[in-house]
Amino acid sequence: MRRRSPVRRLRHVAEAFGLHSLVATARALDIDRASALGSRVFRILGPRLPLHGTAERNLCRILPDLDAAGRARVLAGMWDNLGRLAFEFPHLHRLDPFHPEVAPLPDGSPRFQVEGLDTVERLRASGQSAVFASAHLANWEIGALVLTRAGLPMTYVYRQADNPWADRVIQGCRPQGAEFVRKRLAGRALLDAVRRGRSVGVVNDQKLAEGPLVEFLGVPAGTAPVAASLALRADLPVVPLRVQRTHGAAFRVTIEPALPVPADDGPRLERTLALLHALNDRFSAWILARPEQWLWIHRRWPAA
Repeated sequence: MRRRSPVRRLRHVAEAFGLHSLVATARALDIDRASALGSRVFRILGPRLPLHGTAERNLCRILPDLDAAGRARVLAGMWDNLGRLAFEFPHLHRLDPFHPEVAPLPDGSPRFQVEGLDTVERLRASGQSAVFASAHLANWEIGALVLTRAGLPMTYVYRQADNPWADRVIQGCRPQGAEFVRKRLAGRALLDAVRRGRSVGVVNDQKLAEGPLVEFLGVPAGTAPVAASLALRADLPVVPLRVQRTHGAAFRVTIEPALPVPADDGPRLERTLALLHALNDRFSAWILARPEQWLWIHRRWPAA
């Protein structure tokens, strides 16, 4: 194990302390006040970060028809969404979309709308596993929460934080009842999960430099093949799962019909690419419909 330098250890301690403070602050408030506070904080701080420039360049490249006012509107919405997500995250353990006593919105309306549960019910009744694929939209953690609370045995892929203390804080906020495997160990662990009758959840819209180039929002981008390759290897359906923020800390989760499976008489690589194209098309449609709720700060595409 590589030893951390004293400076790095000090930085990790400071980061973990800051994260602990954020969690404590958010949990001291109800979820609606926490979400609103996160929005205010990130709307102020976000545009001052270098990542803001990355997001603006991505918008200029992918949505060139947006004028300056349109880009400003999308970027402000992105920081609003990220701030809300950060301050909602410590409340995940308290949220259950199927519990009759889950806190409604201040006006009394439901906090969750869940569509497509018939897909989950069929899988649960048949004992069949599936690959659920979602994107970094709205509060994407809500998708995992819905599947777990719906009673599916789930295994999720996550990217471990570089700071081990911060990673423990993050994992401690996630709901109990599901397995989480590190991204770098995912291949063998996911196959094992499927063999044990578990379904798999992946957030599959971010860059993988060594992945195949697949068109994403109209531009080829390195794409992680895990969702498609696992589905084809284990003969599983790929089910797109979309999360939208309807307003404030309220969400609509849509479990869409499984993607068509490419004919099994072709080469494995061609079938994998066809499935990835179909998945990226779904993500692209979701993002174009609500661009302010996507994570534009990521360097998703090769340099122009």
